[in-house]
Amino acid sequence: MFTIANNLRTIVALGAAGAALAGSGAASAATVLRAPGTGTRVIASQPTTVAQDIDPSKVGAGESGQSTDEQCEALANEINSLNNDAQTNLTSNDPSDFDLAVAESALASEETQKLNDNCLVID
Repeated sequence: MFTIANNLRTIVALGAAGAALAGSGAASAATVLRAPGTGTRVIASQPTTVAQDIDPSKVGAGESGQSTDEQCEALANEINSLNNDAQTNLTSNDPSDFDLAVAESALASEETQKLNDNCLVID
């Protein structure tokens, strides 16, 4: 074990010390410190899309007979419009636009359910 590189030896020594403390019940008080700048950098980013558009040419009347091809295409276009508006409002700096985006997203979800219930959607 003494032929391990210095960094690994430190980790092994800390692990052994932690194991010894764990047996004594003092493990919760042990702290492992890292040198500044040695941690993994995490970069946060905004999502680029809220929802994927539905191709209106890939929807049609289902077997239920409750909708026509034109109604299904119009519904798909409405869902796309709501999702695009919601995405635009989410990226706005106006706080009231956030509430509007949430409402548009909820309505798009309801309309998507209607589309799935009454129309044939080809992926």
